[in-house]
Amino acid sequence: MTTLLQNRNSTQRRGCLGQRPSSGALPQAPNALASRNEPVKNRSFLMAVAAALAIVVASWMSTATALEDTPGAREEDAVRAAVDRVAPSVVRIQTVGGMETVDGVLQGSGPSTGLIISADGYIVSSAYNFARRPTAILVTLGKRGNIPAKLVAADHSRALVLLKIDPVPEDGELVVPEPAPASEVRPGAWAIAVGRTLDEKGPNISVGIVSAVGRIWGKALQTDAKISPANYGGPLVDLRGRVLGVLVPMSPMAGGETAGAEWYDSGIGFAVPLADVQRVLPDLRKGKNLETGLMGVSLKGRDMFAAEPIIAACPPGSPAYEAGARPGDKIVAINGRSVVNQAQMRHQIGPLYAGDKVRLTVLRDKREVVLTFSLTDKLPPFEHPFLGILPLHGAADEPGVAIRYVYPDSPAAKAGIKAGDRLLEIESQPLANVAAARDALNTLAPEQKIALLVARGAEKLKLTANLGHLPTDIPGELPPARKAVADAKKPGSGKLTAGKTTDIKLPELTNKCFAYVPTQSAPPVAYGVLVWLGPGDVFDRERTLKQWQAMCDAQGLILLVPQPREGKRWQPDDIDFIVRALERLDKTYDVDADRIVAVGHQGGGAAALLLALTRPGLLSGAAACDAALPASVRPEPIEPTQRLALLLAHGPTGPAAESLAPQIARLRELKYPVTEMKLPQAGRFLNEAEQGELARWVDSLDRL
Repeated sequence: MTTLLQNRNSTQRRGCLGQRPSSGALPQAPNALASRNEPVKNRSFLMAVAAALAIVVASWMSTATALEDTPGAREEDAVRAAVDRVAPSVVRIQTVGGMETVDGVLQGSGPSTGLIISADGYIVSSAYNFARRPTAILVTLGKRGNIPAKLVAADHSRALVLLKIDPVPEDGELVVPEPAPASEVRPGAWAIAVGRTLDEKGPNISVGIVSAVGRIWGKALQTDAKISPANYGGPLVDLRGRVLGVLVPMSPMAGGETAGAEWYDSGIGFAVPLADVQRVLPDLRKGKNLETGLMGVSLKGRDMFAAEPIIAACPPGSPAYEAGARPGDKIVAINGRSVVNQAQMRHQIGPLYAGDKVRLTVLRDKREVVLTFSLTDKLPPFEHPFLGILPLHGAADEPGVAIRYVYPDSPAAKAGIKAGDRLLEIESQPLANVAAARDALNTLAPEQKIALLVARGAEKLKLTANLGHLPTDIPGELPPARKAVADAKKPGSGKLTAGKTTDIKLPELTNKCFAYVPTQSAPPVAYGVLVWLGPGDVFDRERTLKQWQAMCDAQGLILLVPQPREGKRWQPDDIDFIVRALERLDKTYDVDADRIVAVGHQGGGAAALLLALTRPGLLSGAAACDAALPASVRPEPIEPTQRLALLLAHGPTGPAAESLAPQIARLRELKYPVTEMKLPQAGRFLNEAEQGELARWVDSLDRL
């Protein structure tokens, strides 16, 4: 740092005086000034010259000092000083052996970064660096070189691991960094990401700011400094060299060791506050793995920032259910802190671990009820029960569910229900519409015996049924889904025109997209939506419309056809465009949330699955042909209020077929209803007959 400062100052002095002073010496006065025999008048003149020279020299010194003290120079010096201060605590980690892929993602084997957390040999790092389950871990420590380390425990909620080196150096090489007080961490403050992977002699750094605090549901700081495998596990520090947090990849929509890694070097990075790490350090040192805390409730509504936290489903066996929580309860406080929407609730629960106690205050029948329980680390996968009926769309405006189809050998068929009947009650709960019937079933389980009230003409029948499991077979020919078609356009909305195609353009997003809206006539019926995601190589608007128009007309589906933003490949950024385009349609038309499906081929198929599994509750179905689930996506257990069916079509060979077998097994373990369509060859999309099967599968997505 000293050399850099000297070079910068020397350059600035040349710019000021036109030449570089020797050794920083000042210009000398004329020799005559020192002569004692000089006449008085000449001496006066020389004194005036000396005074002028003094003014020039003072002015030069002031200018040089000002140039040395520019904001840029001060910032650079501060950054280097901060890095120098934390550098002794940042170590290089190398791993040996282990798996080549994790969740299907090829993992690199290069060095990673760790942060010394205590003087007795404990080091914290990112769990991403150890996803390969290495057989050996080496920590590079100053003059001692590589020292063996072992993995002590993991914090799976915050994607961290704790390592221990042995033996511990006794000569003071382990320097514990100073934490930044949580009260001083503010958005807009300088933030320096530090790693030790590119050069063993010194750290690699990236400079930015603290973008936000309390991100990832209260678990992390966000920074726009470049975060990547080069500094995962290293510290994020302030301008005083104090540690703000430990750098990790994270995602608000998914968990796991690799979640969020796809955002590296994007300007969206996260760090777990060091204060949070220190708080759980005693448990980690004991070898205790820490897990995300779960309470086991599903909430009503899709907009987490607008919807109140009202319990829609609470599966038996979950901590909340065992404590007395029930569907319909409105959560008003968690651990004494009030919550008014779902996002606030997630912020309260997000930082907690399995085993932490929760005091839940709910509003029930206009009175507050306080429930106390401990969070768990695992909930049994929820499985939606199956009654075995399809509702009729556009039926007369009467209470209950008009039944257009009864599955053969289903619980409904065995109970005596017939097409044309109207389902009025489930377990003595009156049903206003299909949504109410779905909510009632979400609180039940397969194999459960239930009471039903059914209207058949003027007659009312009390029946019982033993609920079953959702089928994965595609039904045969189905009767029309709608009693009548309808113009569902909302008054005063949008530019889309029924029966025609139109371009969809969204501010700040450059994806090309068009929509086709079928012509309808009164009375009103809500539209479904079919999102078509092609392979991305060639786009033919007329051919696409011809391929899907008949199906959309028959089922009352809006066809939405987006294109990749950059060339031929679908990217994660394109998912945001699709979500916003669907929101646009929902504002323009009356859209049935239980009939939104994405269908894709090859790269588009992978994008359809990515959309379905990373945006829970958005789609009711996703179909992919000759495509597998992106390896970076780890499916989460399905929620009671989120119904998602999957159809995977593939040939006997090819990359997709090889990847699908374990993926299908995992999805079924999580209770997703997965329909597998085996094609005679790989590479092609569905033929006419196979597309007819797809159409019937889409037509049955709103089954009960």
